[in-house]
Amino acid sequence: MFELMAAASSDLPALYRVALVTGDGGDDATAQHGDPDLIGHVFVGPYVELASGRSFAVVDERGIAGYVLGTPSTPTFLAERELDWFAPLRRRYDVVDTALLTPADREILELFDAPYPVADELVERFPAHLHIDLLERCRGRGVGRAAMTQMMQALADAGAHGVHLEVDQRNERAIGFYRSLGFDIVDTLDDSHVMARTLEPAAVG
Repeated sequence: MFELMAAASSDLPALYRVALVTGDGGDDATAQHGDPDLIGHVFVGPYVELASGRSFAVVDERGIAGYVLGTPSTPTFLAERELDWFAPLRRRYDVVDTALLTPADREILELFDAPYPVADELVERFPAHLHIDLLERCRGRGVGRAAMTQMMQALADAGAHGVHLEVDQRNERAIGFYRSLGFDIVDTLDDSHVMARTLEPAAVG
């Protein structure tokens, strides 16, 4: 049985582990990274720690098995992330010899300075964004749909009138899942699609 619970700072080690073991297109990226925290620093930490983030942990009898993370205002989140999250991390990693990092580590480190990939006009139409990762043991059991629905409701209740996400172009299963939740492809980047849908405060389904 799975529960969806508000994530807390104390959950970060377990949430970071989920990010790592799903970090290769849903598969385990542990062998690719010398620094196991880098993926979590980009894709998990700020959503849990910053005021503009929203975060839910998927929990079963064995512990945290996934998460759904987002923000109702991407511009607010990006500004807060730059000032209060990435700036301190840059100072920490400035003293790290990047030659000692793996290629995958260096790719993640570059995201500290990368511009947000979604076009401004799309962010204006769909200001919220989210992402979800689940361990294998809770896939295909309706957990993802329940988690996504709860997050979209939280974003709508916070005032967001639309939400977007990115998905690997090759991940047809995920694309189909998001379509079933009302998302459509609104843009295509180098190797991913941007999918989006509108939100209504009363009910999301």
